[in-house]
Amino acid sequence: MASCQDCNAKVATHAQPMIICDRCWASRFSTQFMEGEYIPFRDIHKARLKGLNLWRKEGESIGDWGDRCKAFSKQNQHRRLFK
Repeated sequence: MASCQDCNAKVATHAQPMIICDRCWASRFSTQFMEGEYIPFRDIHKARLKGLNLWRKEGESIGDWGDRCKAFSKQNQHRRLFK
């Protein structure tokens, strides 16, 4: 299996337009057309998580962040994140 040409850290999962992993592909090519402009999906995702206070806080461990996200999900199962 080939390595990602961008990060060299992950196995490539996309062969076109270049050999890259999912994360690098999303960074380069994934956009949403909103209000007349193309916006990188990762920016939309980050803004939504920040709006829900689910973005990782400064100094927060991955485990603590995951626990906070799980608690939110259990308390808000009836609520959709995207409307």
